[in-house]
Amino acid sequence: MRIGHHKKSYILALSLLISIGAAVTVEAKTMEVKTSWAVGPVEIDGSLAEWKEMPTTFFEEERLILGISNDADNLYLFLRTDDARLIRTIRMTGIKLWIDSKAKKKKDMSFHYRGGPTMVEIKEAGIIDTSQFGKRMNDENFQRRMEMSREAGDNIILTDKELELEESIPVDGSRGPAVRYGFEHGFCIYEISIPLEEHKIDYYGVNSGPGQNISVGIRWGGQPDRQMGTGAPSGGMGSGGRGGMGGGRGGSDRMQPPDKKEFWIKTELATSVPGKK
Repeated sequence: MRIGHHKKSYILALSLLISIGAAVTVEAKTMEVKTSWAVGPVEIDGSLAEWKEMPTTFFEEERLILGISNDADNLYLFLRTDDARLIRTIRMTGIKLWIDSKAKKKKDMSFHYRGGPTMVEIKEAGIIDTSQFGKRMNDENFQRRMEMSREAGDNIILTDKELELEESIPVDGSRGPAVRYGFEHGFCIYEISIPLEEHKIDYYGVNSGPGQNISVGIRWGGQPDRQMGTGAPSGGMGSGGRGGMGGGRGGSDRMQPPDKKEFWIKTELATSVPGKK
């Protein structure tokens, strides 16, 4: 994540282009960031609307911009990238979030979002994938296999070790957490919200509140986790079979698991609207 002098102009241009405030480049995998009070009611719709004035953090190596905010009810995360390989990785392995209300690095409670754009959607959004994998997107049969991996739909796997709980829940917020992705200006955007209140029956949160310190672990890549009840990894990655990324018998289509990336954020949840006491 180290930045060179010749990259500074690129980061400045990227920050101006996306119009979401000054991006800060980080050099460590554990960092403290400022959490802003959410501007108005936040709609989880995979758009830039509520994040234009929010401070963000830029990860140069991953080509990822991250924002974090909260209001009295929810924690919000914003991720934005134009890297087709990263978008593919998130679809294959998901984004796993650990929330520690004690601001440590405990992994007792996790929210694992699995889903995101198909390869066809990435291409239609104008995001160019220059890898060998990306060049194959012109093949209709290959596109069809990618679309088939969409059939299971997006979901969140919620795990709470203390309660010995593991459950698949929808991404629409009806059970608490919500996730939505979208495209703007050639970037893929992921918006995530998680309630701050503690778990209720069939409704899940992180047991924290404004003014409290928390830590958030974020991971993607590595070997995809299995699908609950099926034994197949996320994103339709089962060996062989329809929708699988393995492809032909000779293994020519098979992708190696992408590198695992994991980092932690420590933050104090905001307590008021900026500019007001």
